[in-house]
Amino acid sequence: MERSDDVGYEGSGQGPSDEEATNGRTDHGETGSRVAAVLNAAEEAAETIRAEARRHADEALRQAKAEAAVRVEELTREAQRMRAEADDYARDIRVAVDSYGTQARREAEQEARNVLSDAENQARATREAAQEMANQIEEGARRQHESLVREAKSLEERRQRVLDSLRDLAAQLRGEETPISAHAIEPAVAPTLGMLAANGPRAEAAPGEYALVVEAVHEGYLLHYGEPRLLAGHDPDLALLAGDYLYALGLARLAALGDGRAVAILSELIGHCARLHAEGDPGEIPGLWEQAAREIAGPAQLS
Repeated sequence: MERSDDVGYEGSGQGPSDEEATNGRTDHGETGSRVAAVLNAAEEAAETIRAEARRHADEALRQAKAEAAVRVEELTREAQRMRAEADDYARDIRVAVDSYGTQARREAEQEARNVLSDAENQARATREAAQEMANQIEEGARRQHESLVREAKSLEERRQRVLDSLRDLAAQLRGEETPISAHAIEPAVAPTLGMLAANGPRAEAAPGEYALVVEAVHEGYLLHYGEPRLLAGHDPDLALLAGDYLYALGLARLAALGDGRAVAILSELIGHCARLHAEGDPGEIPGLWEQAAREIAGPAQLS
């Protein structure tokens, strides 16, 4: 018995028998057939569902088209009715307007004529006022132009007299037959300080004389401490002599004008410049000369 069991065990360890394999294949074939049958049934069911759905869809489409046709017909009738009502209303309005229009047009035309007449009258009055104003402006402009021309001419004459001040001073030095005369030359620069002094209200009556006075005193300063404009080829002693002479000449002519204030301004300036040079600090002197010229000119005139 024990041997028999061992034999059976060995047989089972060798795998299924041919019969069992055949039975297994039979089972697999039946399973495939059943699956195929299920798939066929499912496909037929799906086709049936699709056909039913298409039928329902066609039915719904026919019903929708029918309902749409009915709705379109209703809307068309409603639109025709509303158009007829609108035509009737418009006809009534035209009749009312025509009946009212004649009187309204007459009133509107009369109102337009009145407005036009008022506008023409107002325009005429405006033109007349504008013309009057233009005449006044033109007359004022003409007078102002004439005044400006006269003022410009006067200023030009004053400017010319001022510009001549240095030349007049040089001519005076040449004509006096002194040791200075041989060295007097024609100036090559404009009388800047003289123009500044002559441009104020104090010099209004004699701008040329004020310019000459200021330039004479300034030339005296330049002969003492700088480069003169009216003399050339002179020695230092002659420069000091000529400077003192021009100091005296300028102050004397200024005193002759009766302007004691201007005499005091220039006298003080001469002393101040001498002190600054003695102290070795002449840097501020040009500004002092300009300030003195402005003080001599006097306060600016208000326009």
